[in-house]
Amino acid sequence: EWTTERILVYAKLSAENPHLMGVFLDYENYAPRKRGNLYWLSYDDKILAEFAKEKGIGLPTVPFRERVGMLAEKGLSDAFETFQVGSWRARCRALRKAVDAIAPDFQFCIYPAPGTPFMVQACYPEWSTKRAPIILGDAGTYGRPSRFLTHAESLKANKASVEKRMLVPRDAGIPHVYASGLDPVCTGADPEFCGKNALMISAVSDGYWVFYEGPKYNTTHKDYMKWFSWANRAIEEKRLSDWQLKRETPETGFAGLLSQSPEDGLLLLPEATGKTVVFPEMQFRGRNQFVVSAQAGKPLTVGLRHRPLSRYKDTLKWQLRSVMNSMLAEGEIGYDKSASVLYTPQKTGLLLLSLGAGRCAYSVTESNAALGVLMDQRGVSFLFGCEALRVHVPDTGGKFSATVRTMGSETAKLTFHDAAGAERGTLQTSLAEARATRSFPFTKKDEGIWSLGISEADEGTLEDVRVYLRGNVCPILSLAPEHVFRLRAK
Repeated sequence: EWTTERILVYAKLSAENPHLMGVFLDYENYAPRKRGNLYWLSYDDKILAEFAKEKGIGLPTVPFRERVGMLAEKGLSDAFETFQVGSWRARCRALRKAVDAIAPDFQFCIYPAPGTPFMVQACYPEWSTKRAPIILGDAGTYGRPSRFLTHAESLKANKASVEKRMLVPRDAGIPHVYASGLDPVCTGADPEFCGKNALMISAVSDGYWVFYEGPKYNTTHKDYMKWFSWANRAIEEKRLSDWQLKRETPETGFAGLLSQSPEDGLLLLPEATGKTVVFPEMQFRGRNQFVVSAQAGKPLTVGLRHRPLSRYKDTLKWQLRSVMNSMLAEGEIGYDKSASVLYTPQKTGLLLLSLGAGRCAYSVTESNAALGVLMDQRGVSFLFGCEALRVHVPDTGGKFSATVRTMGSETAKLTFHDAAGAERGTLQTSLAEARATRSFPFTKKDEGIWSLGISEADEGTLEDVRVYLRGNVCPILSLAPEHVFRLRAK
């Protein structure tokens, strides 16, 4: 077999050079439109033929999608599962035996832990020995559980995840090494977070491993090495609780932007008047995140409207969460209906309103608290155009970039005006180019509220539009001039 052939070569190399301690086997499902990880039961021709031969029965040839039902109708589901798991174990057992004959200290590392049924029911018992415990690589701690969670809250959540997931191999009673992973390219995995995440993982499990992607050699690489070295020294010196020390470097991303107090955070919030502001007509599509500036004890009301599209019947679903990602309220608005998000916050601060209507569209019609749509790495999705969204450009000078994306015969044009009302430039897609990007330099004197309009391009039809803003600009687009969020002067 392909796997056996290659692993036996590695085992021979390991016998000659013990620094090659084993093999890493990745069982993650990378297929397009994937649904979970591999493997559960297979119903392929080979395994069905082997099962039928073992049982001395005949099975009809039916399409793949009918095979589960066919076995169930014949009362063979449990017997088929037992047979297939037994087949897995026999092959894994034969491989371990062949490896032991060459290099009995050779270890198997399997990913993603704690594991799929194949990993738990076959790899666990057959590849793990007292002399060569199986290594389990967990990916559940690669970064922060949410891009809105702070450093400290994320470490606590990752700790709970490791402690829960490592119970699976412990309950199985097999010799093992449980190592949870880090990946700098993932959400919120900045250098300090990775270092303290590594130490936290080592404090509660058998160690950590790193999928090292993302850092740039001439810039961020040295920062990651600094914090990994810090973690390794702390592990060696038994300072395993130091992951709880106060963060030294400024928070990054949305956690740094949204999770600080109104008095000293990175954002200057709009004035809390309690007045209901009716927004200009604009429609959103897809799932978007909105930021709401709430006041303790003051009822929050945000008006929403479902916008039908074609023959689609999807409803509008909303969720209101804290910036720590805890659910506060949720609801659903029916087809072509209007309703309001109603909630009385216990604390003053920012809340996150997640909206999505499947293949239909929706509008935010009004709000009695400052509200804006969050510009994250996925952009903001609109249906049709809008006259003006507001965004704050800080007094630091610099530049930001805007990107607009459309598809097929659909096109769009973006127009920017500065705080003085002067047009600063446009960009548009075309039938030949579905993506357009433009950089907007600005000076300290350009500080203020800029506007962004979405309109028809020179050709094509204006429908679905995705907009991205990146760089030195506030990542919250305001729907009305009264609700503009600003970046605090540094």
